[in-house]
Parts: sequence; structure tokens; C-alpha cells
Amino acid sequence: MIHRDIKPSNLLVRQRDQQVVVLDFGAIKAAGLLPGTRIGAEGYSAPEQIQGRAVIQSDLYAIGTTLIFLLTGRSPGKLYRKQGGIYRFVLDEDLGLPLRLQQVIECVTAPVPGDRYPSATELAHALASAVPL
Repeated sequence: MIHRDIKPSNLLVRQRDQQVVVLDFGAIKAAGLLPGTRIGAEGYSAPEQIQGRAVIQSDLYAIGTTLIFLLTGRSPGKLYRKQGGIYRFVLDEDLGLPLRLQQVIECVTAPVPGDRYPSATELAHALASAVPL
């Protein structure tokens, strides 16, 4: 299943165990269905999702853009720039993010889905190694 609307306002920290849970499944679709409806939040949706071709990595991209907002307090769109002939998120050093965390976010928000982490599990492992508790 592809959620297609991951953004800060659709996340909630559950009080009893401090786990982040995803809300609002109104835009969900089964992975592998034919392309179609364009659904998503401006600034948080992956390029292919905006074109109506959401894939699993589109949700991972949205997790990356949500992390940008949560960690910097800035709208992801303000960090979206043309670099090397393509648009991508440019995480400047002045944001104060550890280099490894910047690299994880840049990977998960890569313009091409095949350049992103292939699964949420791999993204979770990358985040855990970037920010050890």
C-alpha cells in the first residue's frame, strides 16, 4: 500500500508508548496499480507522485521531506534547488544537521525513485546508524 499523503500534519506521537503513527488513509492505493490520480501535499510529494505515478519510494520521499521540516523548522520547498542540472533538496551546513543524517535525507529524497532506499526497513536502518541513540 502507498499512503500518498505523508506530511507532518498526518503524523501523531502516541502518548502511551511515544511511537509515531500515521493518520489519514484517505489517499491510500495499492502498490502496482495503474497510474492515475494525482494526490499529495505540496512540498512533501515525490516528483513521480505529482505526475500520478506513485510508487513505494514516493512515501519514503515524503518521510524525507517531513524530516526536513521536523529537524529544521523550515518548509522543505525553501531548500529545494537546482543543483547539477536537476532539482533536489540542498541541506546546507548552516542547518546544523549531522553530515550522515544529511546524506540519508538526500538519498531518500533523490529525484529518481530507484536512487532512494528500496524499503522503509532500509531507511529505518540508515536513520538509526546516522543518529545513534
